[in-house]
Amino acid sequence: MKEKIVIDIVMLSNFGKQEGGRETWLHNFLPELLKDNRISKVHLFGFRTSDQPDNSELLIGLDSNPESRVIPIILESAPTKYPKFIAMYKLLRRTLKTNSFKTPTYAIAVGGMLETLMLRRIGRFQNTTRVVWLRSIFTQEKAYRIPSFGMSTVKYFEKNNLKKTADIIIVNGDDTKNYYTQYNLSIHTIKNAVNIEKWQMPSMQPSDILHVAYIGRLSKVKGIEAYFDLAKNIKNTEFASKFVFHVVGQAYNYESEVITLHKNGTITYHGGMSNEKLPDFMREIHICVALTYVSEKLGGAGLSNALIEQMAAEKIIVAWDNNAFNQILSEDCAYQVSQYDQTQLYNTFVEIHNNQGEALQRASKTKQVVAPYTMEAHVLKFKNVLNFDHSNTKSTY
Repeated sequence: MKEKIVIDIVMLSNFGKQEGGRETWLHNFLPELLKDNRISKVHLFGFRTSDQPDNSELLIGLDSNPESRVIPIILESAPTKYPKFIAMYKLLRRTLKTNSFKTPTYAIAVGGMLETLMLRRIGRFQNTTRVVWLRSIFTQEKAYRIPSFGMSTVKYFEKNNLKKTADIIIVNGDDTKNYYTQYNLSIHTIKNAVNIEKWQMPSMQPSDILHVAYIGRLSKVKGIEAYFDLAKNIKNTEFASKFVFHVVGQAYNYESEVITLHKNGTITYHGGMSNEKLPDFMREIHICVALTYVSEKLGGAGLSNALIEQMAAEKIIVAWDNNAFNQILSEDCAYQVSQYDQTQLYNTFVEIHNNQGEALQRASKTKQVVAPYTMEAHVLKFKNVLNFDHSNTKSTY
């Protein structure tokens, strides 16, 4: 009989359903993964500040077994002006020194350079198979915060960190893979997945008023400023009454602007929304935007979890024409706009309103495009990459 498999997942997150794409992915990924009875335990190492909710019970419930195999270790600290990584790193080292957790079969850092550092520096993760699951291109996502003179140093540090830490590197998009292969690293691509049935809903019909949605974390990298500018531009034209602009997601640094735009009617802000509630909300939405940037100066990467959900729901997609979105989108099923081009973005929305038959025809093709992106296929590829069937299990569970 094979040894049981124990997995550690390290993520700088409080694992709330409304936090972002990584959290949405995890809440869909773990229930499917735990259908494999060879898995004995999944330790989730995360972090929250004392003013954030404790999501431990929510995480435990991700396992359908009466005796859940999910063990959340959500470290807690008072709010601080310093990066959360520092607090989590210190608390995690201390916790693992004073607790006798068994050595895992696999330790997985989900995120980027910061989670990878924890795998590299903390003793518990030294004698196991270390997996880094990159969810974006770190240096591009953080480019607007890194001085240009320091970028080469950060890139060198990231490359060195990955080479010295990761036994296996997974990315969630071809664009991310193409970037990291410049470091002569072996990369496995496992694109995000979707529960097709969950997102089935009646097809949209032509309407005099079109509802538009930005769904996700409000950040410069993800294009929230471009979306605000779009809404403002349209509100100053004869099309003002033809569109309603919705925003769903945690406001973070944009709280003041969001409140102002909501009060003056430019947007309708819904705050954070759990993935379970999104399908009902999406029934009234005609158009979804995908405005994450991909460039050396500003940009994230990877195949967006939110995008494939919106495609499964057969929404009209308006996206930047970049490598992150081009791996799944084309002019056959979406509207592609040159990055940063606000004029083209505005004109695209006017075109959609005036030619709704064409727009809805493109939307009808999105479900076919995402049909192969099932969670079952996603998890199977993950287990194949980690070689579950021949895992050299070190755990004594």
